[in-house]
Amino acid sequence: MKNYFRKYFIYLAVFLLLQYFVFNNIIIRIGSWYFVPYAYLLFFMLLPQETDNYTLLGLALLVGLIMDFIDGSLALQTASLLLVVYMRRAILQWVAPQLGYNQGMLPSYINYGMGWFLKYALIFTFIHHFFYYLLNNFSLVGILSIIGQTIINTLLTVTFIVILHYFFKNRPLNV
Repeated sequence: MKNYFRKYFIYLAVFLLLQYFVFNNIIIRIGSWYFVPYAYLLFFMLLPQETDNYTLLGLALLVGLIMDFIDGSLALQTASLLLVVYMRRAILQWVAPQLGYNQGMLPSYINYGMGWFLKYALIFTFIHHFFYYLLNNFSLVGILSIIGQTIINTLLTVTFIVILHYFFKNRPLNV
């Protein structure tokens, strides 16, 4: 059990360091909008399906606060991450393969295919980003702007998530 937590702690540290040193420096500007891929979301997507909600929410709170400190984003990452992690089981139920999930298998494209993973990653990331931009604008007046920013950054983030997942494919998170 100790090895299990150590392994996930190392992966979390790697994801956060990659986010800070690599992905936070990839800034894409379209008009007056700025986009940064939040590839650290992959860590939460790849956690075992059996992970209990208290652990997920505790990790989301910790990681969200770290990301807010790094970004100076005043709890936007924390709130968005807590929401999407809370909804994770519902998202997994919604995109469940026809034959269901295999016990002990990680929700990854290696186990369930790229089509399934893309659907899962797009929904997971879209919810995170929509709530992030909604809180950032704190108004429904510019809802089309919020949706536009959400779609563009979701596509950007999922692209990097798939690349990062491919890189880690031979280093599965399971113990």
